[in-house]
Amino acid sequence: MLPSVRRHLAGKYREHVHPALRATLRRARARRSEQQSALVSIVIPIYNVEEYLDECLTSVIEQTYRNLEIIVVDDGSPDGSYEIAKSYTRWDPRIRIIRQPNRGLGAARNTGIADAHGRYLCFADSDDTLPQDAIARMVESLGRTGSDFAVGAPIRMADGRTWSSGWVKDVHAVDRPRLTLDEFPEILKDVFAWNKLFRADFFHRVVGAFPEDIRYEDQEATAKAYVAGTFDVLAAPVYYWRLRGDGTSITQQKSDPADLHDRLIVKNQVSEVISNGASKQTHDVWLAKAIGFDLRSYFEQIPRTDEAFFQQLRDGVRALNSRMTPDIWRLVPIIDRIPARAVLAGNRDDAITAVTQREEYGWFVPGDLRDGAAYLGRRYLEEMQLERDDALLRLADADVKVMAKATSVWWHDHFLRVEGHAYLSNLAYDPDVMTTRMELVSENEIRVPLKVRNRRDERLDLETKDSWNSHAESGFAVDIDPTELPIGATDPWRVEITVTAGKISRTAVLRDCDIRGIGGTRPVAPAHGNVRWMAGFEDDNFFSLRHTTELESPVSELTVGSRGVTITVADAEARSLRLTCRSLRRTVEIAGSPVKVDGKKSGHVRFTVSLPELVDGDKLSVEHVWSIRAHGGQREPRRLTYPGNADQLHQASPEHRQLRATMTRAGTLRIAQNRWWAVADDVSVEDETVTVTGRIGAPGASGLQARMVGDSQIIAADKIKLDGSAESFAVRFPFNLDGRIPSTRHGFSVRLSVWLDGRRQERWLKVSDGLQHRFPADADSRRFGVTMTRTKKAAGLWLRFRPRYATPERGRLAQRRLHEHYRLPSSAGGGLTTELRDAVLFESFNGRNVGDSVLAIYHELLSRNSTMKFFWSVSDLTTPVPEGATPLLVHTQEWMDVLHNARYLVNNSNFPFYYRKRPGQTYIQTWHGTPLKKIGNDVPGANLSLSYRQLMRREPHYWDSLLAQNDFAATTLPRAFGYAGPVVTQGYPRNDMLTGPDAQLRRKQVRLNLGLTDENSVVLYAPTWRDNVSVSTGYALVSHLDFAKMRKAIGQQTSILLRGHANTAHQASAAPEGVTDVTRYPDINDLLLASDVLITDYSSVMFDYAVTGKPMLFLTPDIDEYRNVTRGFYLDFEKIAPGPLCRTNDDLIAALRDLPGTTEAFRERYRRFAADFTARDDGNATRRVVDTIWGPAVSG
Repeated sequence: MLPSVRRHLAGKYREHVHPALRATLRRARARRSEQQSALVSIVIPIYNVEEYLDECLTSVIEQTYRNLEIIVVDDGSPDGSYEIAKSYTRWDPRIRIIRQPNRGLGAARNTGIADAHGRYLCFADSDDTLPQDAIARMVESLGRTGSDFAVGAPIRMADGRTWSSGWVKDVHAVDRPRLTLDEFPEILKDVFAWNKLFRADFFHRVVGAFPEDIRYEDQEATAKAYVAGTFDVLAAPVYYWRLRGDGTSITQQKSDPADLHDRLIVKNQVSEVISNGASKQTHDVWLAKAIGFDLRSYFEQIPRTDEAFFQQLRDGVRALNSRMTPDIWRLVPIIDRIPARAVLAGNRDDAITAVTQREEYGWFVPGDLRDGAAYLGRRYLEEMQLERDDALLRLADADVKVMAKATSVWWHDHFLRVEGHAYLSNLAYDPDVMTTRMELVSENEIRVPLKVRNRRDERLDLETKDSWNSHAESGFAVDIDPTELPIGATDPWRVEITVTAGKISRTAVLRDCDIRGIGGTRPVAPAHGNVRWMAGFEDDNFFSLRHTTELESPVSELTVGSRGVTITVADAEARSLRLTCRSLRRTVEIAGSPVKVDGKKSGHVRFTVSLPELVDGDKLSVEHVWSIRAHGGQREPRRLTYPGNADQLHQASPEHRQLRATMTRAGTLRIAQNRWWAVADDVSVEDETVTVTGRIGAPGASGLQARMVGDSQIIAADKIKLDGSAESFAVRFPFNLDGRIPSTRHGFSVRLSVWLDGRRQERWLKVSDGLQHRFPADADSRRFGVTMTRTKKAAGLWLRFRPRYATPERGRLAQRRLHEHYRLPSSAGGGLTTELRDAVLFESFNGRNVGDSVLAIYHELLSRNSTMKFFWSVSDLTTPVPEGATPLLVHTQEWMDVLHNARYLVNNSNFPFYYRKRPGQTYIQTWHGTPLKKIGNDVPGANLSLSYRQLMRREPHYWDSLLAQNDFAATTLPRAFGYAGPVVTQGYPRNDMLTGPDAQLRRKQVRLNLGLTDENSVVLYAPTWRDNVSVSTGYALVSHLDFAKMRKAIGQQTSILLRGHANTAHQASAAPEGVTDVTRYPDINDLLLASDVLITDYSSVMFDYAVTGKPMLFLTPDIDEYRNVTRGFYLDFEKIAPGPLCRTNDDLIAALRDLPGTTEAFRERYRRFAADFTARDDGNATRRVVDTIWGPAVSG
């Protein structure tokens, strides 16, 4: 069968065959008999999880450990979960379903336990997944240690990304076999049932069943297991724990008083279990965790909840405190201790300040050294009334930990150089009072001190998450010469780092490495005699140094050409080389010839290898790697080992050749074969371009092309140079080609393609080792900063664009220092001028665009006055600002200077959390729409960040005037924001452009710019955002419109424009074919003019569109949830909507097809809607607003 046909059929197989059937077929082909392994029962309760259940069940049936009994308990789920589970039972007999009325998670698990027959027992929640080897790892561990249960690492997942929580990195840092609770009380942070595998007899004897009718049923059960049994802690991940974007999972309901009630009850139950079964010291550790770590997420709900919740939480803290002592309080990390003490004292304001400051400035605190001990810097408590005695302020052991990372690990001839940084968390690194010591420690605890050279690392303060302490002086470099290590030491060696500050001394093992540069490439040492040392970071992330003497067949000479390889080995018995390539499914055997010197055999054998050429069907985009074995003599087939290091190998076999030699960390020689290959040697950034130069091996190729590829953008090179004879290339990428600018929301790979063998072939550009030594690196253009790194696995070139900030403005530490600078007057060395400047700072949507009513006011002021200076906030310097204004990049020092010293501020949203209004400043709040949905203090508590909620409680007191489009908004907005000042109700300035003769001229121009003709009907789809639906970069675009169905129904002459909300503009464009994404178009009012009909949901754009008189349709399938849960409405939307509320796409299409009939049906309601909400939008609102606020001072 042709390879292309085979790949096509395989794709069809994966697409159409049920995953359960695929798993069954794989089991049938498996060599290992399932009857030879112990049965594992896995219990999976299901309830309202149809969105996630397929992924969960697929991960379970695809476990490499196949002898499973999969018990799915349908706990009365009202959605389609049962039907999904049922589809799996058809193909996988290991699955059976038990149905019962809804009784809760604990009862559902107990039902499954009662029906389980396995020797082992485990659990999974139906919205989560398991790695393929999860159960196999835990079974293997228990079989090896004999422990009662195994505890694997849980990994969080959301929106396609995964990460480990801080406590997981600590608790699951290494494998810890056969422990007891008193030996490792830190395990009490791992309270979940689903990342554990129990011996079933142990579980039945010790745990029995889960509590029912209560949340957090895992915790008492796991506490019983910890107290009574032995357990293995695994470093490997065994569970992926989903963080739902809609916040609906049980563990995301912390603002619910019922949730807090259950949590506090469970606390008492677990306390009793531990106090009765473990040592007092273990119970002390649990108490410190319970009042800090466990209640952390409840402290964070205080700003979002009422006084009753606070008192309920305070009662719980008091109950725990009754068992606390000063020594136990010192075990609580300071970041948790402060809000806990505030709650205990009944000081709600302090608790709010503590958790809000933590969100704004991160999880580190300023530390001070006094009398050799570490204390919280008192400036952290400036806005709190909390007691300030040293007992409270002394940092816990958990607060002061060694933070160490290697940035480069490379062999230089025979010695290994390790560079990186090491400092103590929450303390600024001061080389005058701090020291860093490093030791190599062997497996049998032989210690070898290393000479540490201090070095400054400027990047550290730019990238660390510490807003309070500088660590730039904490860089180190050490050289390790393995030939000088003592005899008798056993491998592997590890590196221990001790950082000392006064009487504080902390030690940690070096286990982290920055893989963005050369640290991501495994270094290869040259062989020393018959010994080769291997250094790097093992799978468990610890640095290790070990040696091997298995050099097998050493290579004495190596020549790599364009078509073949000549290899000479110092192995007189070698008769042939066998080269095998798995990806090509080919084997080549080559006979050798003895090398003679002066007519005598030298003991060396030479092989000339010609590999078969790659042809169509050989996966030309894949790198094919040939392993090599020498055969002959009495010895087993053996690998070839290259005696030199990586730099020496690159001299013999350049990195860019299509045929080149590579080697493993142990020096095993391999041959990589490609049709062509290239590497980057340099990246330079100029005014508006990035230029990449490098080497390329592509004989016979022509037509080099290059592009930068991001999630939502492709930027083609505008200048390309290929020199085939010199095997070099240069490609240049413009920052601003045809108005397209690189996004700062995602990174870019660089891809080269050539015309070869009658087809275009593209591949990612790799980074040469030489360039990796300089990464990560930064460069600045006129409008952008660029960060250059390599990708984790393939060492591909990766470019990330960012707003251009100077070094004193980059990073959390620099930003906080600027915040403090602009809270002090110039007389005290701060940035506040004596007199305010005669200037206006305009800002729209946090600088993301230049528009809205703010822009209309700008134009009016500009036409009236020429003496004031005008500035616009922009989130990046590519945002165009109108003539007569100066753009200022938000968060730069120049911008902060104007923000704090300008006489006038005009904004349609809010300024950052650190802004404090000065006396004499005038702040005009235009807001950005008439509110249908609830806003400000009326938004459900869980749907706003702590920082934003506190900001919006503070900032309305700064406003001097608030604009409202109509009388309804004039009443609703002040009440929602707690604003008591003047409200200007003169119409919305932004809507002036929607009326009058200029509107039609503008409509024609905008349509022309968008490529729309007069014959096109234009539908604008503009949904609002959802507070409870997010992705990793922020709020997610929620689109209920079936674009394909819509296009088919309305025809090709109708164009669809998609306009996402400003809060979702960061997302990569996913507009389907035939749909134009205009989310980033500067001014939405242009789109209102250009369109012929609006489709929206609950967006305030409806109040602006009513000014045009054009029809509106509403796609609202989630109206019940949005009204009752997500946000809520101020108005009876069903009663006042000026168009049909369509629950389905079919309803929407029907209304659109009969648009004249739909318009007529809603004519009277539309008229009333416009009269109620747009009566003052007559084209002169801006003039009236400026007259009202500024008066004759700027009259024309």
